[in-house]
Parts: sequence; structure tokens; C-alpha cells
Amino acid sequence: MLSILLVLARSESDESKREELADELIVIARDKVDDPQALVEELEMAYSLDLDNVDLAEELANAYIQAGNYDRASPLVEELIERRGAKANKKERARMQHLRGQILQGAGDLAGAEEAFDQAYQTDMTYLPNLMSLGKLRYSQGELESSMKIFQTMLLHQMSLKSSRDRVDIFYHLGRIMLAKGDRRRARDMFTRALSIDRNHEPSKQGLSELE
Repeated sequence: MLSILLVLARSESDESKREELADELIVIARDKVDDPQALVEELEMAYSLDLDNVDLAEELANAYIQAGNYDRASPLVEELIERRGAKANKKERARMQHLRGQILQGAGDLAGAEEAFDQAYQTDMTYLPNLMSLGKLRYSQGELESSMKIFQTMLLHQMSLKSSRDRVDIFYHLGRIMLAKGDRRRARDMFTRALSIDRNHEPSKQGLSELE
């Protein structure tokens, strides 16, 4: 299906129809391609058809990050920030800062990543992917109170999360935090709720075993 759409898009002389086909490629690639590198390749092909499409460029930057290709992601994100410029709304600015933070984190610059995530948070406190990144980073740094508040905030919006994996992550990290704070009852509840979503989640199973 993807290859057929790509052939059609490349042969389409009408620019608006070519853009529509490129958008359709994004949707199909995002939903159907599980391998991060394969997703990068599909989105690169789609982007080659519509280089002015900033939304497609953002999808490609996300794909680069998921594939661990930070060297390719970084210049694309900086280009996106420049292209959107002063016209960017707060949600777009928050997304760009979050992408910046992910790139810095992937490169090992945790201080820079936290600064970028903080800037995204100050811009839009409701952007859930950034809350997830900031919560996990602060948890990894031992900032339990701060990370707990972030994950508890995310609990209020969990039905807005598209991925069940993200909901599992929230409950798992809250379980770990509660365990570290000595609240065994609430830790058990959090791990159990994580396993109710994904019964094969090994970290939550491990958490429960530590409560035995």
C-alpha cells in the first residue's frame, strides 16, 4: 500500500493532490510500520514529495529520535523552529522544545535536556509527551517528589494518551516512587494497575515481587 501511494504521489502533477497523498502516507506509515528505521525510510520518502510540509517534517524528526538518529533529527528540528518562527502557537513551541530535549537527552546532555523539557513545560503545561519525558528524567535523577507530582498530573489526563504503553509507564513509575517512599500499599496498587493494562509488563511484575 505504501509503495503504491508513493508511486502515485511521484507521478501526480497536481501539487494539492500530491500533498494529500503525502499526508496519507504519514497516517499509514505511523499506524502500520512498527520498525523505527523502516518508519524513517517511509517518512523520508513522503517528505521528499512535499518539502514545504512542516507537519511532515515534524513527524520525520520524531521518527529520527525514535530510531536514535539524533544527528539527523537535530538540524531538522532547528530548521522547523526557524520555519515556524514567531507564528508558532504555544503548542507548536512546546513540541519543538520537547524534541530539542529528547535530542539532548539522547546525546547524553541531561542538564540541557531538563532545561529544554522545563521550557516546554512553561510554554504548555498540558503537553503530555513532555510531561512524560520530564517525569521520567526527574525520576532517574532521584527527584521523587517532583516526578511524583508530574505523574499524578498525567493520571488526570490518562484517557487522552493514545498509547497504552504510556499509561503503563505512569502507573509503573508511580509504583516505584511509592515503593521508594515506603508506601507499600499504594505501590502495590500502582503496579497492579499497570499490569491490568499490560499483564506482561516485566518491570511491574518485578515491582510486585519486591513487595512479597
